[in-house]
Amino acid sequence: MQSSSTDPIEVLDGTIPPSPELVRIPGCGAALFNPCGLAVGVDGCTYIADTGHHRICVLKDGALSVLAGSGARGCWDGHGQEAMFAHPCGLTISPEGIIFVADCGNHRIRQVTPDGEVTTLAGSGQAAHRDGYGRHACFYNPCGIAIDYVANDVLYVSDYSNNCVRAVSRSGLVSTIAKEAETPLDSPYGIAVHIESNLPGGGSEATIFVSSYHSHSLAEVSPDGSVRILAGCGAAKKLDGLGDEAAFHAPNGLAVDSEGMLYVADSGNHCLRRVTPDGEVSTVAGDGFAALGSANFNSPCGVCVCTLPGRGPVLLVADRSNSCVRVLETEALPPPCVYPSTIRKDLSSLLDCDMTLFGKGDAVFAVEGQTLRAPKALLCVRCPHFHAMFSSGMRESYEGSVKIPDVSYAAFRSLLTYLLTDEVPPDLGDLSLLHVVLELMMLANAYGVLRLEQMCARLITGYLSEANAKEVHDCAELIGECHLQRAAAKLFYEPKQQECSMAA
Repeated sequence: MQSSSTDPIEVLDGTIPPSPELVRIPGCGAALFNPCGLAVGVDGCTYIADTGHHRICVLKDGALSVLAGSGARGCWDGHGQEAMFAHPCGLTISPEGIIFVADCGNHRIRQVTPDGEVTTLAGSGQAAHRDGYGRHACFYNPCGIAIDYVANDVLYVSDYSNNCVRAVSRSGLVSTIAKEAETPLDSPYGIAVHIESNLPGGGSEATIFVSSYHSHSLAEVSPDGSVRILAGCGAAKKLDGLGDEAAFHAPNGLAVDSEGMLYVADSGNHCLRRVTPDGEVSTVAGDGFAALGSANFNSPCGVCVCTLPGRGPVLLVADRSNSCVRVLETEALPPPCVYPSTIRKDLSSLLDCDMTLFGKGDAVFAVEGQTLRAPKALLCVRCPHFHAMFSSGMRESYEGSVKIPDVSYAAFRSLLTYLLTDEVPPDLGDLSLLHVVLELMMLANAYGVLRLEQMCARLITGYLSEANAKEVHDCAELIGECHLQRAAAKLFYEPKQQECSMAA
């Protein structure tokens, strides 16, 4: 990519692949100062905790703007630049686009809507430790924040000066995790959560990772609250290696990818580190010198694994003392999430709607010799394919019956069931019906029903085996479902490659 005076992305050639890129924003009013936290929404918008300016910024379509925060230190709920923060640090974002902020200097957890409305979710503002609901609870310099991206109903907070991890429900109920552990936490700063889903019974399990800023290590917090050191010897130095053979210096922000690989902004070593689930530490980028260059960071703080429109998977790093954001290409995928439901918005759009746009009455479908009926108006507001079919004068909009060729009755009925109920039919939770779920996923992709496609992909992941991995991989590759494609490849292609290597 070639940079120009107006291009906010400047490419820096480097010797460490992949080469970092620097996000530069021209103009004093839009500059960053000591940014710490990063989060990327499902729409590709990048949110930045502009910590030194006490505000939250958004980078969209190459332009940086202030989403919320006046620029002066304070605490005030309100809209846009009427609101006030005090050294906001960690950020995380829900699939609905709600940004959650660890407002460190205000000892609160704040939430910001996509249009910039700021409210306080939890925290009295008093620097103390107290569990409870909403403003009754107390934090003491909360720094990091992460979201359970499967259940999407719990936030995890690294409560720095209380030396503990807190859990915050989306309704604002605060509880403490691992405060009295055998291996106590020491100034936890960064936090990330890996969700092991598709467990027996259909549940999921969260493992929390935190960086201990003053003990120069990474800790793993299990669901029962026990703590173990995953990596780091406790001394402030730089060593790659396994477990306590490795070393960090003031590790800061954390991010986790879809496979449980951790990425660490190793602030004191001015580099980005990668840690496997078993604690093997390696250096991804940064030569250890505090500078601004293609091979340098200066006290990196936040890190985010994400997918950006037009770029694919990347690592974003908040390069704090360089007051910028860096971009590194990667093969890592962010944790999978399911787009939020739009059923309320869809149904509310029917109020005072001109129903003649969609034709009259029910749509009638002929599938494998059987008939299915559903309200045309509902199908049109829930699915772009049906909207085009019934509102654009196509033949199907006025004919009595729409023939659906080359689609099974079971898959098409499941599609209509989802559009009417917002749920995948529960009877599809059976391995013997894998072929129906695969067909439904392909149908959802063709009809533009992205949330259903994602829900099917998550369901199929729990069905994966060596026997069906090839079929699943080919379907996932066809529609660009990267997480499912990679999971299937691990069961089919990688064992085959190992067999070939051994034979050779």
